[in-house]
Amino acid sequence: MDFGSEFILADDEAEMDTSESEEDDDDDEDGIAGFECEIMDMGNEVEEDHPVRGEKKNITTNTLKIELAKIKEEPDLHLQEKFMTRCNNPDCGAYFSEHDNWVKNDLGNIWQCQFCSGKLQLTSIEDKVNLQSKHDVCYEHIEEQSSPPVLIQDYKIIFVIDNSGSMGRKMQIPKKEGTLKEIRPAGSDPTDPNKEGIEVSWLQAVQATVIDIIDEISQSESNRRIGLITFNDIVTIYGKQKAEDVVGADLENRGACLSAGERNSNLLPISEVKDYLHEVLKGLEDGGRTALGPALMVALGMVHNSRGSRIIVCTDGAANIGFGKLEEGPSKEDEKFYQQLTNKAKVAGASISLISFDQCELKTLEKLPRNTGGTVETILPTDLSKPIKEELSKKTIATNVDVTFLVHKDLYVYEKNKENENRVENKSSASLCIGNVTDVGKQSICFEFAFRNPSQLKAPQQQISNTLPSCPIHGGGQHNPGMGCTTCYPSCQTPTNPNTVNTSQGSPEYPFQIQISYKDENDKLLTRVWTKVCPMTKSREVAQKSMNPDATVTSFVQKCAKEILDLKQKTLQSELKRKAHNIINQAKHHKTLDNILPNPELIKKLDALIDALEELTVSGLNDEVSAMLSKFATKA
Repeated sequence: MDFGSEFILADDEAEMDTSESEEDDDDDEDGIAGFECEIMDMGNEVEEDHPVRGEKKNITTNTLKIELAKIKEEPDLHLQEKFMTRCNNPDCGAYFSEHDNWVKNDLGNIWQCQFCSGKLQLTSIEDKVNLQSKHDVCYEHIEEQSSPPVLIQDYKIIFVIDNSGSMGRKMQIPKKEGTLKEIRPAGSDPTDPNKEGIEVSWLQAVQATVIDIIDEISQSESNRRIGLITFNDIVTIYGKQKAEDVVGADLENRGACLSAGERNSNLLPISEVKDYLHEVLKGLEDGGRTALGPALMVALGMVHNSRGSRIIVCTDGAANIGFGKLEEGPSKEDEKFYQQLTNKAKVAGASISLISFDQCELKTLEKLPRNTGGTVETILPTDLSKPIKEELSKKTIATNVDVTFLVHKDLYVYEKNKENENRVENKSSASLCIGNVTDVGKQSICFEFAFRNPSQLKAPQQQISNTLPSCPIHGGGQHNPGMGCTTCYPSCQTPTNPNTVNTSQGSPEYPFQIQISYKDENDKLLTRVWTKVCPMTKSREVAQKSMNPDATVTSFVQKCAKEILDLKQKTLQSELKRKAHNIINQAKHHKTLDNILPNPELIKKLDALIDALEELTVSGLNDEVSAMLSKFATKA
């Protein structure tokens, strides 16, 4: 766990929201909220460095960053599920850690949870576990399996290719031999000594690229299973050397599309179907509309019972037939469908990558790759090879990844209300369903937290009640950990352990815990637990002096990008611009801080966010901006 500072800040003036003040929170789709309207926005751009009303430039150091790839590292201790001790308070769920104390009584041992102060009687099995100096503990859960384990290494690759009418658009590219020449119809490129290039359609460029990539895969991984789906007015599945169409009323039936994919999920190795897929790809023609929603549902059916599978979508326009239509702006039902699709992909352990050649409503679709561990790009069809190869070069190390962040009951985790984006939840934990984690890049998750009411903060109370038995060696009517006593095992054997939130001298300390549940490469269900205590300060100067610049900037960039992307579909352009200018000013303020200024990587990260938001203020939240922000929100 990397905190934004060595100290957690209890500051009455600290604000969690980086984008606007409380008085601006009222939502009004007519543009009246915050005295903003479309007329006021016309021709009156906010000056780049002019403070925006409600802006707060105080940097937030109450942040935590966790690198998800840490789950592939060896833990301090690996235990079976039977040795797991967890708080039974449904609003807590903390795991017993090296910072906890056990106290003996006539019935055995009592554990008082350091997060919620709940008490739990420990069993004899739990008594035998020694977590001394075990900061990182991994628990293995026992599952009854009636079928063989599903190994990540057996994943599938499904190409989902748009061959609608708009993919027939032409473009000039440099003269090129090889696959592309084979695909272009005879006579389509008459010899002209004055021509520096050749004219091809977008679809032809995609056909050639996918054929070349299939050839490369067949040479390096001859047993890899590859499927192909094309979509226009019809969704066609090419799985086992014969095609199946989904057409007509079935394009409005999610169950029919999913079943069609499952019927074609038993794919053959690429070595057996390469020639067949070559012929299919070479013969594709453009025409018709764009049944993207049904094609994605079919693809999920094809990766049935295959964890770690990659679904790679290549498209140039908004969906306009079947369920999940986006062309005229998504309805609530359409948005709900894509959220359900994302959830299904997470459960299946599949990632969805989306490569767009034109405006296809990434404002809605970017959540598919962002929330499943996939890739999102907006490029020209001729540049398709690079993002596909980069995606396929990743190694998935875990699927079905869930992350929970837990803080002491005096604090809360910053999390927007899912029903009302202008309100913040007031809970001591937050959970995120991540999907897949790979070994490439820095997939990081950040959280922000704050004290519930700093002005009423008092010295934390002693955790172990005076009514509990006294230590038989130390006496005094009070358990006295940290003095080397073997009877008060294990806490008295760990004199270096902090007393969580009980310090009579110096700064009070508060506990934090990260829990990551996931399935590893061998289909084992594991939970990784990290616990740490941090001292509190009421001085913003002290907190910022010990700032961790990487954790702080990463959290800021990730949160700001996500907040813009998660705005309602009908958010007015004036509101988007106001939020964007607000964040730009804060990012520029971050760049001036002594802790951040010497770090070129962090400055580059802030500049990239500024560039994306400045583009937003000019062009709106188009596909290019959505793709840029989506990358920040996923792995800033």
